[in-house]
Amino acid sequence: MNGYFAAYAADHAGQSGSRKAWEEDRRVRIVNKPKISVKVSDLRVSVDGNKAEASFRQNYEAGTLVTTSRKSLSLAKEGGR
Repeated sequence: MNGYFAAYAADHAGQSGSRKAWEEDRRVRIVNKPKISVKVSDLRVSVDGNKAEASFRQNYEAGTLVTTSRKSLSLAKEGGR
């Protein structure tokens, strides 16, 4: 999970309100799942200097949960990466 968390900004809290709550929520959703499948389609990326926006459709399957939703990501260079 450390590599997963490292991919996010140090101050990222998602909709959980705090980084600690967000990390716990992620652990519950990810750890001990026998299989997680994520497929991305309709990817669109725009870049402006050191920032980028990506939007896509995500098909997610984990156990009995199967969802399809639109996602948007805001990306920024931080610490040289």
